[in-house]
Amino acid sequence: MTGVQLGGWLAADDLLTRAAEAFGAAAAAGKCLPAPNEHQHEVHQQALNNLGSIAALAEEEGDAGLAVRALWLAAAGGAPDDAVSIAEKCAAAADGQGDRAAARIYRRGAAAFPMDGPPDSPGARHAENARHAAATGDHETAMRLLRRADGAGEHARVISLVHEVALFCTADADVPHAHAYYALGLELAGERTETAALDRMRLTRDDLPTARPELTALYTALTGGDGGAIGVLAGLRGTAHFEAACQTVIAVAKARADTEPDRARGLLRPVAEMAPPEQAVRAWDELGSLADDADEAVHAYERAASIDHPAAHAALRHLIRTLYEQNRPADTVLFATRATATGDPLTVAYGHRLLCLVREKQDDLDGAMREVQRGMAAARGIEQPEFPSELRLDFARLLQMQGDTEAATAEVEGVLATAATEQLRAKAVTYLGNIAVLGGDLAAAAASFAKVADMEGDADVAEMADGAANNLLGIANSAYDEGRHELAVHVLALAARTSGRDLAIGVVETRTTELAEAGDLAAAMLYLDAGQAFRLEPDEEIRLAGLHALAGRPDRAREVYERLAAHPDEGVRTTAGSCLVRPSDGDDAPGPATRWLRADDLVDAGEYAEAREILAPLAEDGSRVARHARLSLGRTYHDEDPARARALYLAAIETPGGQSDQVVELAKMYLGSLAKQARDWPEALRWYQAVIDSGSSGNGPMAAAHLGELAYWQGDHDSALRFYEQCLAMGPDNAELVGESAYRAGEIRFAQGDLAAATAHLVRALESGHAGFVDQARILLTKLNA
Repeated sequence: MTGVQLGGWLAADDLLTRAAEAFGAAAAAGKCLPAPNEHQHEVHQQALNNLGSIAALAEEEGDAGLAVRALWLAAAGGAPDDAVSIAEKCAAAADGQGDRAAARIYRRGAAAFPMDGPPDSPGARHAENARHAAATGDHETAMRLLRRADGAGEHARVISLVHEVALFCTADADVPHAHAYYALGLELAGERTETAALDRMRLTRDDLPTARPELTALYTALTGGDGGAIGVLAGLRGTAHFEAACQTVIAVAKARADTEPDRARGLLRPVAEMAPPEQAVRAWDELGSLADDADEAVHAYERAASIDHPAAHAALRHLIRTLYEQNRPADTVLFATRATATGDPLTVAYGHRLLCLVREKQDDLDGAMREVQRGMAAARGIEQPEFPSELRLDFARLLQMQGDTEAATAEVEGVLATAATEQLRAKAVTYLGNIAVLGGDLAAAAASFAKVADMEGDADVAEMADGAANNLLGIANSAYDEGRHELAVHVLALAARTSGRDLAIGVVETRTTELAEAGDLAAAMLYLDAGQAFRLEPDEEIRLAGLHALAGRPDRAREVYERLAAHPDEGVRTTAGSCLVRPSDGDDAPGPATRWLRADDLVDAGEYAEAREILAPLAEDGSRVARHARLSLGRTYHDEDPARARALYLAAIETPGGQSDQVVELAKMYLGSLAKQARDWPEALRWYQAVIDSGSSGNGPMAAAHLGELAYWQGDHDSALRFYEQCLAMGPDNAELVGESAYRAGEIRFAQGDLAAATAHLVRALESGHAGFVDQARILLTKLNA
């Protein structure tokens, strides 16, 4: 019994919580399969769909907790993006109905969904269970599980999760628990935690004042309506607790910023107007980061930067960056010059850096060099090591632009030697790749970009990794243009190990075709051999194999087809088997076989007119491809002119020639299809039965299913049952074929009163996982068991 089947029965009995767990187990199992076949994929998808249905039903009934649990299971089972999207829609709907409590459950649930599929170790399971416990408010259990997960080797995951959960608590104005999680994180950190993660945790903890009994009314108000919270805040003006109260509201707004930006802005605006200087700066600065457009952001940053407090230096830096990004050079220079006069080392260095970027954009390289050197001097002794390194990378870029490649490389390697973060390392290695490209050393550039493409980290690192993968493809294209094919295929292999894999395969196909058509078969085989070394899916192997004949090696194509003709997936077997019937030109390429291959691809693409121009002469020229050409030509007339198609299929069967068995079988399948469309039972039976009698494992089940369907249409349920059960007895693994045959057989057996046989068939229809028949089978099973 599958989890999907069990879940369906539980759902039919309104045991939705247990049904969700059953569907969740099925989804998690499907997510873990390394190479699922079509049936397994359908079962996995059905489990996810059913979890979504339970979430929708629970939302309608007002059970937000069950809805979130079902969506959590869907996220763990392989659909995190869909689960988050549904939860956010549920939260918005709850807000619209005034149910803030339900909205919080959905938003906190979405934030706690696992994003990497089911946990794969006991420690990971403890961590994910801790996330779920925290999202539902069971903090004692969450902290206990976090300690267990840390002890089981999931330290990095635990530290990240502690910080995340602390932010959840902050967003709910649960100040005591937020600090409890920060304390736990700092306790567990030790020497195993990277400095950046530890600094991030300390900074966000320091943004939030410690819990005060005098602010309990504010915490309660923030948990409810924000308008009431601002009223409580205003009532604290003039007291010793006002500054801490403002700081609390700002921290809560920041914690809500990603998921509830409008609510965050609604809290920050009144704080910015009434708070003491430091808190006013922080509120305006945060409003700038949340602004919907550039003008609004500039206004907020200017308000923050105009306040006489050291905290305004950060807002001034944000203002300068925004002005530069909006291509406002005059304003950028004005405020950057003001930054260089503040006396704050980081802000002074930042001002010089932005002045450098403006001068560079204006082609004033000497001016840019002066500014970056002033910035580097100001940055000495800054506690943030990343920013001085950024200035050194700017300096290296300018050196390269002035032609001093050796000095530029030395600067970047110096940054790389001291880089404390993966982001900075990715930037430095990318710079080395760019320097190598400018110097014409494509091999060195590829080595650098390959390192970046393999890096993992935050969103910025991921973006740089994707950019590096694209750079690898660009280098491969440059090497191809220069005729350096060995370098090109080496670089494509590097790209194929990264996010550029699919594009690399496409480049291999394009280059192979171009080179083969140009007569450079040796170079074409270089690209094909490179493509075969990628980790290919069966359909990709078949596509690349089809190019071997074009490149003069039809024997290699046949090796691939013969291997995949024994693949466990029926669809792969069928496709590979059909490719085996394709003839080759041998040493005479491009000849009749190559022309037929191209025409057959045109038929697959629906380009019938162009295909017929090629196929018509081939069908009559007496060559060994005549049989194949007649079959393909018949396909172009199958719907348009059935009589002509039938004549061509018969001609294909009668034409003498090698490799005929599969061509004949396909022609019989098409003849059966024409008869089925015409509701001609004797004719359909003649051809489909011939295919069944041939003993083919590829087309026999399909032929039986076609006969079953035709008999069913005509009301001959005895014949329909016989052929559907014959199809199932052949052991097909195509989900639709199994689903339809099993459901129809179960339906007929049920009508005949054979309940045991009906149950067996309907359970098999459920297990097929095919959406078109699972629900029907479940309904009929419910009637059967009533």
